[in-house]
Amino acid sequence: HNSNISNRRNEFVFEVLSFDYDESILNGFVDYWTEPNKSNTKMKFELQKTWETKRRLKTWAANQKKWDKPKPKTKTMSKLDAQINEWQKAKELL
Repeated sequence: HNSNISNRRNEFVFEVLSFDYDESILNGFVDYWTEPNKSNTKMKFELQKTWETKRRLKTWAANQKKWDKPKPKTKTMSKLDAQINEWQKAKELL
């Protein structure tokens, strides 16, 4: 048992990196689950009633795929683009 939070974090990172997922998925997972509590004694994953890294990662990866769906290209312009467009039209009239 290791009382030093940074050692435990390193062990957790090492375990997570042993799984074969995209680097961005692993990094996001580590960032989220190693968030320390206010007293800096435990990390979020240590505060769960149940924990199995392999299962959590599988769910995490599946959710990332679900959330990262490419957004359909819409024809909407940003306000700035619209203003620039108007300005260019006005300039052509001068």
